Amino acid sequence: MKTNKNGIIDLHDDAMLNPLTGTDSYKQTHFLQEDETITGINSYYESRKGAKYPETVFFGLQYIMAKHLAGQQITKHWIDRTIRINNGHFGTDDYTNREMFEYILHKHGGRYPVKIRAVAEGTPVPVNNALFTIEATDSNCISLPQLLETPLMRTWYPSAVATKSRHIKKVIWKYLEMSCMEPEKAIMFMLQDFGARGTTDDTASGLGGAAHLINFFGTDTMRGMDLLHDYYFGGDVSGYSVFATEHSTMTKNGEKGERELIEKILKGKITYKGREINLKKSIVSIVSDSYNYKRCVEQYYCQDFKHLILEREAPTVIRPDSLTDTEKTPEAVVLWTLDTLWKYFGGTTNKKGCRIIANGIVKVLWGDGIDDDGIEAICKTVVENGYSLENIACFGMGGGLLQKVNRDTQRTAIKCSAAARGDFHQDNSWFDVKKNPLDQSKASKGGRLELIKHLNDDSWATIKREEYNPALHKMMFHDVFEDGYILKAWELSDLRENAKLVFPPRMVSNLIV
Repeated sequence: MKTNKNGIIDLHDDAMLNPLTGTDSYKQTHFLQEDETITGINSYYESRKGAKYPETVFFGLQYIMAKHLAGQQITKHWIDRTIRINNGHFGTDDYTNREMFEYILHKHGGRYPVKIRAVAEGTPVPVNNALFTIEATDSNCISLPQLLETPLMRTWYPSAVATKSRHIKKVIWKYLEMSCMEPEKAIMFMLQDFGARGTTDDTASGLGGAAHLINFFGTDTMRGMDLLHDYYFGGDVSGYSVFATEHSTMTKNGEKGERELIEKILKGKITYKGREINLKKSIVSIVSDSYNYKRCVEQYYCQDFKHLILEREAPTVIRPDSLTDTEKTPEAVVLWTLDTLWKYFGGTTNKKGCRIIANGIVKVLWGDGIDDDGIEAICKTVVENGYSLENIACFGMGGGLLQKVNRDTQRTAIKCSAAARGDFHQDNSWFDVKKNPLDQSKASKGGRLELIKHLNDDSWATIKREEYNPALHKMMFHDVFEDGYILKAWELSDLRENAKLVFPPRMVSNLIV
């Protein structure tokens, strides 16, 4: 156990920074299994058939390259440490590819001699297509691409979150377009990320939060903004939130205190240590199920404080956070709330025949335990009962957005697809490598692959490099990394442009959201 100079236990250690142990154990043994006549290796990353969503929004490679690939990665310190670890871990140090590591250190200054080609980040690509390739640029380092599989595979997480978020955007848009006169004004704030506390760690919070912000503007996961600032030129602010209560603030003074806090917030003036904060022009979100949700809605909001809500210059958002005695599903609670608000506040009916409560000055937020299906169930119930979806301020999604994904969500994998004998700079030196198991969903592709779009119909395809024809195909891969250097970087504005929803004219005239 280490202590600092004051005798205080110091748990900080740099072990987690060792790039040579940032892989799976068995990868350390694979160089011993290589055919010594092989001079080149090319691998690819894809979402395989059977993924949950038909498209994968590619995101996160730039972060991984900057964090784990760029610059000097291999040092004598890390080589020596890895030898010691492997000696104990395997019972021998024979499984350490010290020759390659020392070669990279002395020949390449510790920088990885690999090249990565990838589709632009933020792009939704149909599954069963290559999303990036990695190739060794030095014949003495052919085992390096597969050694780097483990850190590179972790693009699955931000890609899965970005994919789920965009899918939900499509679902919400469907019902906004059915019920709202200006759906484009509402859509970007309709899904709020509540997932920070439910993620595995701070890194996941940043990556997942950033992935969501490709598709929406609303977030309570501030680490997502930090990551976009640091790695995607996103500026200080890339997401937005509002003044909101939680159960701790609503319950400290009991049921009477809940009512008093609601009144104070709706009056619009909060005083704290001599500072006066005016809330009348600010959206406020109030959790309302601490004691008796129905009383809170029907008595407090609809009667006692109705005049305060109508005097405000920004929406009051009512947040049910649990079911009621008679409403046993989230959609039932939301519908009861809308019906009650309509009864007391009234409103207007738009040209699509859907009701808008009190000109939008009071809205509802559901943010407890929902998933894709739960959001669609609420949307469907709201619209089928004659309300515009704009009566819903947003959906708050936590663990369902940032944590309930895994590598199998989009069935991601990295596989070797080509190898070379002889001069790997010559195309005719390369040959196909692929597996063809009984489970055909796990069959891999062969060749040095390129991702293209057909010029005649804009459809996607993964083809062999030698099949590429600029008269027929648009190349979708970019050189993004080579020999320790990032060659191309994407900005947040690029990500949002790439991930936008584009609808055909029959739905809405050239609308892009």
